[in-house]
Amino acid sequence: MDDDVRKEIRKFALQNAFEHEGKTQDKIVLSKILGTKPEFRTKVKEIIGDISEIVASVNQTSLEEQKKEIEENRQSKLAAVRKLCQKKTQYLAEHPRAKVNVAKREIKEL
Repeated sequence: MDDDVRKEIRKFALQNAFEHEGKTQDKIVLSKILGTKPEFRTKVKEIIGDISEIVASVNQTSLEEQKKEIEENRQSKLAAVRKLCQKKTQYLAEHPRAKVNVAKREIKEL
């Protein structure tokens, strides 16, 4: 399975486990993924095994380690958003006819 898909699954599993005292379930993670990432609906049979594997791994991880990994993921995402914002700000400054809404949409998609 694609590493990006596995990262998304792990992210959802960690979030749910954190909200439920360090434990999550396959069905819940699958529901969250399908609800927020409709492109995965065509890959359910492919990702169900990965979900089970990742959920088991997350459930074996201590709550403290889960918190640490979530924080690292947030910092990484924040750095990526800041970098893209700087890039878009510079582009908008250099191109007066560029549309701000397009830059905003690209940032939201990240």
